[in-house]
Amino acid sequence: MTLMWTRDRTVRRRLVLLGAVLLAGCVSTSPTPQQPSVGSTASPAGSPAAAGSPTPAASPTIAPTAAPSEPTGWQLLPVSPAIGAADLASVATFRGGLVAVGNTTTGDPRGAIACSTDGRTWQPCAGAPSMEGLTLAGMGVGDSGLVVVGASDRGAVSLATPDGVSWSRNLLPNTKGLTAQSVAWHGGRFVAIGVDYETEASPSIAWMSLDGRTWTRLPDIEGPAQATLTGIVALPNGFMVAGSFRGHVATWVSTDGASWTRSELPGPPTGDPGRLRLVEGQFFLPVGQDLWSSREGRHWLRTAIPGFGNGVFAVGAIPGGFIAVGRSSEGEQPGVVAIADAGLRFWMLQPADPAFDGALALDVVLSPDGRYVVGVGNSIGGSSVLIHADPAGLALP
Repeated sequence: MTLMWTRDRTVRRRLVLLGAVLLAGCVSTSPTPQQPSVGSTASPAGSPAAAGSPTPAASPTIAPTAAPSEPTGWQLLPVSPAIGAADLASVATFRGGLVAVGNTTTGDPRGAIACSTDGRTWQPCAGAPSMEGLTLAGMGVGDSGLVVVGASDRGAVSLATPDGVSWSRNLLPNTKGLTAQSVAWHGGRFVAIGVDYETEASPSIAWMSLDGRTWTRLPDIEGPAQATLTGIVALPNGFMVAGSFRGHVATWVSTDGASWTRSELPGPPTGDPGRLRLVEGQFFLPVGQDLWSSREGRHWLRTAIPGFGNGVFAVGAIPGGFIAVGRSSEGEQPGVVAIADAGLRFWMLQPADPAFDGALALDVVLSPDGRYVVGVGNSIGGSSVLIHADPAGLALP
């Protein structure tokens, strides 16, 4: 799944998100005649998949509808005018608050970083460097701080902060024409991955840093080949990268970020892979309209979540289970949400909520205080944040 941040051709090539990508939020507790659809369509890895759907677009195609006023429903929130209309494709908790990154959608495209202490009010992060000339793709949190990665006219870049206040803007080495796509922290180091989207057959690249500011180029994950990397997560003993290799969904595993072992998911290709996530000890990898999951990263189970005909964007944790956000194939293709129990026995599609009529959630996380489920994404009206005020109310009965 490919997330297009802008219609500018050069920037489009640089940024692939993971999720179409992307990235998440969604439910109303008000009465509705539509009943949740419950079903388990999980099939063992390697069994025939349902027919694929076209890769979902990254932006809503319909007029927005007023968000519900109920305190436990979803609400669509604007970000600060200082940030402007933006696709916020990734959100994470950091030092008791929330940070979201993405790119603006009006004027000259540039990076956008927003911070919030509670999930409701969003402002530009204090001390953040200039976003001019940048496109941002992902971020990672580690012991030495937070790192955002992306691209500039000069090559791959990182924005690093140890405290959310003091930031540095850094050019990664040997990166002319390259994009840093995703970054993760493990074993005292950040490892970032990237690709040259200007070339169909290009190496899949990795860098390492102890602090997010000074980087070293690592051996390529793959040499010049048709490989695209979409995400990296930290393992208990290393790193895992997901992407595609010559048309097949694949993962790469490394203990140090310098030497990688590739394995392909079983069965024929089923679509473009999205953003790899590790949530509550469970790996999730969206691929087209399907969601692959694994406990140990070797044996994968494929599930078609009901109602997600145009793709799964992201998965997050809620009390007692998981939440998935994506795009429906019904009607005007609004945003949709489903929940699953902690054992992933089945996914339950949630009732349609007006907040999602003109909005998509591309990433989702539980606020640090547990008061809100926070999704970031985009909307027809320019709002970028969706919140749900009753996380426990989303849990399965």
